[in-house]
Amino acid sequence: MSKLVVMSDDLGDALGRVLHAVAPDETRPILSTVLFEGDERGFRLVAADNYRLAIATVTDEACDLGRVPVARSEIAMLRAFLGAYRGDREIAIEFREGPDFAGMAKTPANRLRLAISDAYRSVSLLVIDGTYPNYAEIVSVAKRREKVAVNPSYVVDAARALSKNAPTGMRIEIPINPKDPVLVAATDYVEYIMPIRITG
Repeated sequence: MSKLVVMSDDLGDALGRVLHAVAPDETRPILSTVLFEGDERGFRLVAADNYRLAIATVTDEACDLGRVPVARSEIAMLRAFLGAYRGDREIAIEFREGPDFAGMAKTPANRLRLAISDAYRSVSLLVIDGTYPNYAEIVSVAKRREKVAVNPSYVVDAARALSKNAPTGMRIEIPINPKDPVLVAATDYVEYIMPIRITG
């Protein structure tokens, strides 16, 4: 059994940042999950749908939670749990296996659970039995790219402007010089977004 204590708002914020990248169907069931991952680098949530990869760090504190893919169908229950009370609070995250969890017999349907609890209640989430893809290679390639910071709301505005004409896709070009603008383009449309300095 592995246990980690985090703040509820931190977990809720991280969950909100990755949910859009969870695969919407069961074509590859393991991608229709949110990966709860804890190791020496900290605890994070990961979601991927073959086209994008979202990673949100909850804490940099090392833990031994491992890689725990939680079924997409369970996420609504977790969000309800996190939103039931106002205010930030400590919650415990525990990964348990076998018949010792709530007295259940060890069967294929319930052998893996992620228990999340605060001082008053708890919720048990079904864990998918499978191996989440190793996304380290994608991350290592991304780290070799030029890093340019832009206002995210401007990128959203550009995407919304493109969606009015229902393009098949948009092109984003990152400049070699990080002081040059980022290009967002599609058929008959071009937008340049000036870079900004990241603070904090």
